[in-house]
Amino acid sequence: MDQFKKINDELGHVVGDQIILKTADILKQIAHLHNCFISRYGGDEFIMVCERDKNEEITPVFNNLQRLF
Repeated sequence: MDQFKKINDELGHVVGDQIILKTADILKQIAHLHNCFISRYGGDEFIMVCERDKNEEITPVFNNLQRLF
């Protein structure tokens, strides 16, 4: 998540934690819909692994990410 340190510094760690939890919830929804694996990679980083045979098969996942965020 870009600028996450700024969120923690300006709004506090409680708000930062809430944002991380909400982000994780959205990513879990998308991962479930598309049969992908989601994990928190670092403090403010997440990784989603989706097995696809063709590049265009990942487009619906990207579209859902854009729509929900």
